[in-house]
Amino acid sequence: MPRRNKRVAHEPYETSRFTCDKRRFKSEGEALKAAELQMLEKMMLELSVYKCDICGQWHLTRKTG
Repeated sequence: MPRRNKRVAHEPYETSRFTCDKRRFKSEGEALKAAELQMLEKMMLELSVYKCDICGQWHLTRKTG
């Protein structure tokens, strides 16, 4: 008989307890500069920045909009 996975109710996370493993920038300006440099190196690359709900800092993403 196949094993059935039970759903686990996760508690909401506290932003101070968790950090994400992505490259972090302290400000939107720093993230935008890094995105611009990467886009200059790779002309076909389109990056945007977003503020992370988990760590509260800024990250780069390929998703636009």
